[in-house]
Amino acid sequence: MAKIDKSKTDFFLFGGEESFGYLPVSFVRDKDSLSSALLLLEILTEKKRSFQLYGRDLS
Repeated sequence: MAKIDKSKTDFFLFGGEESFGYLPVSFVRDKDSLSSALLLLEILTEKKRSFQLYGRDLS
């Protein structure tokens, strides 16, 4: 990560590991952190909003 951070030509997209931890953002180094929970919450919120637009209710 430090090598990618210093590089001007490479960039971080997504990181994962065999124990199902993943790193959705480059500024948080803990794969089991709050950033993963916030990303999931953001996805669920957007999906619920899009289903409500089409007359479906997820609740």
